Parts: sequence; structure tokens; C-alpha cells
Amino acid sequence: MQEFFDNLWARTQEFGSAAVEWLVLLLIALVVLLIGRWLARLISKWAGRLLDAQPLQAVWERSGVAGALREGQQTPGSIAATIIYAYLMVVLLLLVTRILRMVTIEILLQRLLTWIP
Repeated sequence: MQEFFDNLWARTQEFGSAAVEWLVLLLIALVVLLIGRWLARLISKWAGRLLDAQPLQAVWERSGVAGALREGQQTPGSIAATIIYAYLMVVLLLLVTRILRMVTIEILLQRLLTWIP
């Protein structure tokens, strides 16, 4: 009977240490996700403002992009900013899956990144 309780105690300690390790990784991943999302938003806003700058408006007019977007609420800079934000979020999710050691999802995100031109 003592052997049963010793085995139970050892397995409980093993489970507890694995749970603590997973919680620490989860907290680190959450912090990385929050800071990374903030940075991705900041970078995409800067890129959108840069591409919507007055010197580039002539380029957008000559290429026909500004004319095509005139009816809508989007600008060339806002479209590019959205694409940049989405790409950075995929990279951020790849980083978070590496932190959490989710190998299968990491492989899928890597394949997605290699498929995006």
C-alpha cells in the first residue's frame, strides 16, 4: 500500500512541475503576443502613413491605383498597412507557437509564410 502512495505522490509532483512549466510558458507567450501585436500595429500604421504621404500621391495617381480607390474609403497606404499587419501577425503567431512548443501548428505557419510572396 505504501508503494501505491509513493507512486501516486511521484506522479502528482511530476504533473505539478509540468503544469507550472506550461503556465510559465503561457504567460511568456501572452506577454510576447501583447507586445508583438502592439508593435505590429505601430509598424503597419507607420507604413500606411508613409505610403499615403503627399510625395507618393502623384505615383498613385499615375499608376491608376488612386483612381480605382477613389469611390471607396480605402487608400493605397491603408491597404498596404493591412497587408503588412496581417503578415506581421502570422510571424508573431509563429513565434508564439515556438514558445509554446506547438510543433504541428508551427510547421503549418511556416508553410503559410513560404507560400506568401
